[in-house]
Formats: sequence, C-alpha cells, structure tokens
Amino acid sequence: MTRNIDLCELPDGTLMIVTDQRLPADAQRIEYYKDQKLMMLVYDLKDHEGDLMSYELPEEAMRKVMRARKILVVAYANDNRDPDQFRVPLIQIGI
Repeated sequence: MTRNIDLCELPDGTLMIVTDQRLPADAQRIEYYKDQKLMMLVYDLKDHEGDLMSYELPEEAMRKVMRARKILVVAYANDNRDPDQFRVPLIQIGI
C-alpha cells in the first residue's frame, strides 16, 4: 500500500509532514531535494531508502521549507491509537 504524505503548516509556523500510515521505523530526518522540489522521509533503517512525497512543492511552500531547520512528522493509522510524532532535522540537498 502506498503511503500518502502531505506537508502542512501549523498556526505557529511549524512545518509538519503528515502520513496516513504508521512508519516502518522511527523518522530520522527529512531530506529536501532543492533541484527536484521534492521531500523524502528517511527512517532509522539500513535497508529502506525512505518515502518520497509524490508531488513537487509549490513556490510558497518551497520558501518556507528553505527557512526551516526542523520539521514535525506525524503518522496516523486507523487503529485508534495516538499518532506517532517525531521532530526531526530538515536537511537541504542541492544548490
């Protein structure tokens, strides 16, 4: 099953990645590929590359991401438990 990943902004300006499934492991970092305008959610797993967001970020979102140093990751699931939450570094890759 494909994981849906979305980027949003909280009222206090915090950027948040939201997924609709539990993560395969703890979130380690978010990588933002500037040239492709794509973000990847990277886990604490050696044999898993991570999950790539399926769409390019719009210009306004790109500007906010370029200023951010950390990002909140929230993973929901339909099992009536509280969502998993991680505050991870946002690593920018490229020129």
